[in-house]
Amino acid sequence: MSEEKKLKKKPLEEMDVIDNFLFTELASSEEDGEEVCGLILSRVLKRRLGSVRLVGQRTFPGVSEDTHGIRLDAYVTEETEREGGATDLTVYDVEPDRKSAHRESLPKRSRYYGGLIDVHLLESGSRYDSLPEMVLIFI
Repeated sequence: MSEEKKLKKKPLEEMDVIDNFLFTELASSEEDGEEVCGLILSRVLKRRLGSVRLVGQRTFPGVSEDTHGIRLDAYVTEETEREGGATDLTVYDVEPDRKSAHRESLPKRSRYYGGLIDVHLLESGSRYDSLPEMVLIFI
């Protein structure tokens, strides 16, 4: 790839939310991030969401010094109220990715992401059924 092509920046007017730069900026915005991610999720899931909380650019270290960690573009939690006042938690990872090179590894990548997120959600001594629902969305 030529130096000129590497340095060429895409104009903002030509970007959409799948462009990593724009998505990262939107997801890291305290003012608009939750609304944007909530809109994306409600469109993808075709339903209204409960109370949404966003952590942009969340990282999870590997389980040891020698293992691979992950960086999530948008880590979103949703709390929905059940009858009787109890709440359910669902965790979402939203990853925009235009790189076709990643498509072949997507099943294993999503398996790894889900497992590593679960490792950090389950406290020692907790029952497995206490893990929240999780949805990984790769766009």
